[in-house]
Amino acid sequence: MLSLLLLLLLLSPPPSTSDAICATPPFKKLVLEGGGVKGIAYGGCLAALASAGLLDSIDGIAGSSAGSQAAAMIAAGYTGPEIVEELLKLDFTMFLTDGSWNPLADTHKFVKQYGWFSGDTVVHELDMKLKHKTGLVNTTMAQLYNVTGLSSG
Repeated sequence: MLSLLLLLLLLSPPPSTSDAICATPPFKKLVLEGGGVKGIAYGGCLAALASAGLLDSIDGIAGSSAGSQAAAMIAAGYTGPEIVEELLKLDFTMFLTDGSWNPLADTHKFVKQYGWFSGDTVVHELDMKLKHKTGLVNTTMAQLYNVTGLSSG
């Protein structure tokens, strides 16, 4: 979260003697970090950036983990408030597909699934969100770019 605050500071317009926000912000790319459930903060952050006019010049967005999910939703055309609305609808317990604690089985899961949980539910939910905005299923980054003109990675 600290890096998000630093990002916001870096994206802030330089101090000036007028009250006007920079007409052309000096940035074109937005990078969002991961952080698990902390990624729910991105909706509000993006809404604040949009209301300040700081997203208008963005032509590319990237993220890792939860940040990549937010980046994909933004690239698909979701606004900050829409992301907040979608997140409020989610039952986050559905992502806990196997909450058992078994060190031997968990070691196997880490090796085969690269984590405790497979991530299949996350992929499905994100795919449904992207389908809602683009009409595409199993959307690729190339398709997303063709539909929206915004690159995501």
